[in-house]
Amino acid sequence: MSEQYTIGRDQSNDIVLSHPYLSEQHAVISLVDKKNKIFHIKDLDTTNGTYKNNKRIKEADFTLKDTIKLAGTVLEPFDFEPLFYNDGTDADDSNMAEINKKIFLKKLSGGKKTPILVATISLVALLVVAIVGAVVSDSMSTSVIIQILAIWLLIMIAISMAQSLIRTRNELNAEARFRDIMFEQWKNKNNLALEKLIKANNEEKNGWQGFRKFEVSRRVDECEGITSFYLSPHDRKPLPEFRPGQYLTFSLDIPGQEKKVIRCYSLSDAYHKEYYRVSIKKAAPPPKAPDAPWGLSSSYFHEQLQVGSILDVKAPSGKFYLNAESEKGVVLIAGGVGITPMVSMLNTLTRAGSKREIWFFYGVRYGDEVAMRKHLKAIDEQFDNVHMNLCFSDPKEHERVGVDFHHHERVSVDLFKRLLPSNNFEYYLCGPPPMMSSVTEALDAWGVPEKDIYFEAFGPASVKKKKKTEAPLATDENNTIEVEFTKSGKKLSWSADNESILEFAEDNGIEMPSGCRAGNCGTCQVAVRSGEVNYTSEHDVDIEDGSCLTCISVPKGNLVLDA
Repeated sequence: MSEQYTIGRDQSNDIVLSHPYLSEQHAVISLVDKKNKIFHIKDLDTTNGTYKNNKRIKEADFTLKDTIKLAGTVLEPFDFEPLFYNDGTDADDSNMAEINKKIFLKKLSGGKKTPILVATISLVALLVVAIVGAVVSDSMSTSVIIQILAIWLLIMIAISMAQSLIRTRNELNAEARFRDIMFEQWKNKNNLALEKLIKANNEEKNGWQGFRKFEVSRRVDECEGITSFYLSPHDRKPLPEFRPGQYLTFSLDIPGQEKKVIRCYSLSDAYHKEYYRVSIKKAAPPPKAPDAPWGLSSSYFHEQLQVGSILDVKAPSGKFYLNAESEKGVVLIAGGVGITPMVSMLNTLTRAGSKREIWFFYGVRYGDEVAMRKHLKAIDEQFDNVHMNLCFSDPKEHERVGVDFHHHERVSVDLFKRLLPSNNFEYYLCGPPPMMSSVTEALDAWGVPEKDIYFEAFGPASVKKKKKTEAPLATDENNTIEVEFTKSGKKLSWSADNESILEFAEDNGIEMPSGCRAGNCGTCQVAVRSGEVNYTSEHDVDIEDGSCLTCISVPKGNLVLDA
């Protein structure tokens, strides 16, 4: 019986899983208390970490009540528990198993045997008779009795030996049969556990490494400026499930661009086996620069992609997604095109028949900006546990409160306070930065725990989080930090006003690859020639040794990048 198992992507591990965020050798799981079913897990200094009940750990004990997450793979303890209990008994039922074993062996052993004690008693009795006979009888009688006694003794010895041999043989056969039965039971249980592990892993990564070809199978104009694109796998193979709220990463071959453009767009529907859906808004020039070009990638989708167009797409990813295991009520908060991950969550909950209380807040300026209006209305009418709230900040003259929309105001926590029975909900947000910042700050002030506030973590709708690292930035003796970009030939003094190295480079006219801008896609990864960086938030990809993600990192001290 093995007492520990290694887990990772490398084939040399005891349990081999293929999730892209797992390290080659990710962790070691061992059994420390068989009777009480207490296990121990040790992370092998991995990039994406090991988590116990959503808290990152280096090593920790855990029981069947805990949840273990290895990077992107969730490991339920009851999935692998049989791997440690392969001796035919469960720790909690070991006494009962021993009793059952004795009963089982007794039934298989061929019944009772004549005890040697019986033969011994018979022999003693005959000896007594012989002695008495010798005293009261003549020598002839004594001789006959002794002969009879000898014959009787031989017969009893033969019977006893035969029965002993038969019983020994039956016991050996019974033991063998018992072991075979117990082994079959363990093997079936163990195989089931491994199947569950593989299935869980496939649900996480199921799919493909790198980019996969997808075909635009359908286009639907949802509202002013937003179009949905239905994407079917070009190879017609099954699509893996995803968590509502996650996104797809696209590698776009846009005419006029020297390199492929990497962009991330949220999935905007519940899971379907035949297709994925993304809903994309054509990004207009900023108000302060009306003559600037429209969004590069969004314009490409809207103006050049038609039914039949082929795209390169990475598997669904992202750490912003609905907590499907919770039974707590949810508040889904969307602003503008931020509705895309919110409607994915809404559709997933309603399709599953969830009984969770659902409050849906959607903020736009006026009716023409409401995406999927008919669909939202149908859900509101069909499901009693869904409370739909459309908020118009600047409705048109013909649009009426209570008819075309619900509230003539922006989405805010003040509105939540008037409508929600309490603040005891899970809150999911995606929208423009001003809305995101104001709502998250107000939720915190309202006493909503940080663990119950989730928001979109990439793209223009991101919220600037407080830096997770508390390590101070190193400085040289002149109290400045120099960042050198070798390929661009620039050496610049770092400004603490910058949120990231990527932002710093762009502010200084240095073009660098980027995608999600939140450490999720890996597009911005560059080699570090010298120096170190601090990360301002967790990342969702493996980082190569000697490299960094520029979108979520800042320099610790003087830094030289191969960019």
